[in-house]
Amino acid sequence: MDPPPAEKSAHLQSYCSKTGRVVDVSTRNALSENICAQSVELLNEHLAAANDLHTQVKQSHWNVRGPGFIAIHELFDKVAEDIEGYSDLLAERAAGLGGTARGAVHGGDDLKRGEALQMFKAELTC
Repeated sequence: MDPPPAEKSAHLQSYCSKTGRVVDVSTRNALSENICAQSVELLNEHLAAANDLHTQVKQSHWNVRGPGFIAIHELFDKVAEDIEGYSDLLAERAAGLGGTARGAVHGGDDLKRGEALQMFKAELTC
């Protein structure tokens, strides 16, 4: 078995909310700076999508009606809780790679807003 690769410092730029400036941040891991930057970008795309999904699930949770209300209401609450946990993981991994977790949902086409909740819109007749 080959030994693990030597740790390297990845230098990325991060936004400092205290000063409002972009600062250089370095982390120690076995990934190249390029791989770290690409990973942070991808993690942030998924973080934004997860936050969008969380908002949509909570919206559904708040607006459930009908005789099956409580079961579906509780289901949406559990799903939202799970999504929030995964969002935290995505954000922490982006930060751990030296990036800034950016979970804001941008209204752009790249996020395909609204598609994430399609699985929950299947004939929920209560």
